[in-house]
Amino acid sequence: MKKAVKIGVLVIAVAVAGTAVAGLFVPDATLRSLAGGQGETLVSAKHKVKDGVGHWFEDKLFAIKSTWSDITGGRVFDSGPRLVIQIPRGLIGQPKQDTAMAAKGVAEKGMAAARHATPQATPQATPQATPQADPEPMAEPAPTEQNAPEHGTPEQGAPEHDAPEAKTPEHGAPEPETMTADAAKAEMLAKETAEKSAQKSAQKSAMAKKMAEEEAAKAQKIAEENAAKAKKAAKVEAAKTKKRAAEKAAKAKKIATAEAAKAKKRAAKKAANAKKVAEKKAPAPPPLPPATPVKKAEPKAPPPPPAAPAKPADQTDVARLGNGDDEHKKGLLYYSGKSVPKDFRVAADWFRKAATKGHAGAQYNLGIMAFIGQGMNKDLGEAARWFRLAGDQNHAAAQYNLGFLYYEGKGVKQDVKEAFRWIDRSAKLGNPKAVSARDTLAKTMKP
Repeated sequence: MKKAVKIGVLVIAVAVAGTAVAGLFVPDATLRSLAGGQGETLVSAKHKVKDGVGHWFEDKLFAIKSTWSDITGGRVFDSGPRLVIQIPRGLIGQPKQDTAMAAKGVAEKGMAAARHATPQATPQATPQATPQADPEPMAEPAPTEQNAPEHGTPEQGAPEHDAPEAKTPEHGAPEPETMTADAAKAEMLAKETAEKSAQKSAQKSAMAKKMAEEEAAKAQKIAEENAAKAKKAAKVEAAKTKKRAAEKAAKAKKIATAEAAKAKKRAAKKAANAKKVAEKKAPAPPPLPPATPVKKAEPKAPPPPPAAPAKPADQTDVARLGNGDDEHKKGLLYYSGKSVPKDFRVAADWFRKAATKGHAGAQYNLGIMAFIGQGMNKDLGEAARWFRLAGDQNHAAAQYNLGFLYYEGKGVKQDVKEAFRWIDRSAKLGNPKAVSARDTLAKTMKP
């Protein structure tokens, strides 16, 4: 259990330390954007921690470099007098000129104190003097009767007071040359320290400027990205609006097309209903008779007859045998112009001779020629007479044509019932046109 608690505490400590270290690398803009007004506090704390850590590393590095300089310069075992120069923290970080002037003043005071110092006995082991940038001054040996300076011990961190006097070795006062050399070294170290401080200040300024430029660049980049995102969002929104407008237009067009189709369908339906009503009020006429009477002769007799008469239901060829059949054939030859010149008048004369003998086909052909006006004057009454004679002999085509004349009132007095009677007789003999016309008339006739 204790082990688990220790592990938990260690994990929490590592997490907190990791969070703190990570916070040092978080941009200032991100910290300032935190809610609750804690952004500036966190930024200030971050800079303080970074500056403290930087100063600590700089001090340690400077101490290491000083020690290495003493070792390589052979001053580690030098028992001559030393000057311990302390640089207050206030001088660190000031501009280069102010720092250099302050260090120069400290060096001049140290040299003046060294010139007026009286010979005193020094301890056996005197630590080597090194300029320090640490805010805490280096501890000096406690004053004794033998090595007590004339002006007392200077206060820590106060360079404006008199510098400590040089300590003289036991064998006598130092020579002027040695004191001058030590003062020059002290001045040189002070200058180096001032220059290093100025360099550090310049580096910090450059770093701050660089950080500011980086922050400005980041802010500009963020602004550009936001602008690009806004532009992209505007384009997307415009595309969506255009798409919605197109969809609405297509939908409206579809609705309009559907409405037009419905209107057209309703109009067609109304027209069909009107047509039906009109058909109910006025009967439709039956089909017209054939325009060419030759095609309606007997198809089997060469040459082809003008129209093919239907075979009577109760007669076979009795009417044609010896009852004008030869005259009818001669009329067909002159009508078609085969083996003899075509002549409708001569054909009509031969058809008339056969018709007077009761030939139904000749009577039908004379009705066609009188209806059209071939070989004779056009006479619808004469055509109705010949159609009646042929129809009485059950000639289906003649019956249909006579019904048509009664329906139209041409050549005879108009009579729908009489028309239906003749067309019905033709339909019963198998004439398809008569069947269709009879059904049409039956729908329009009153019961």
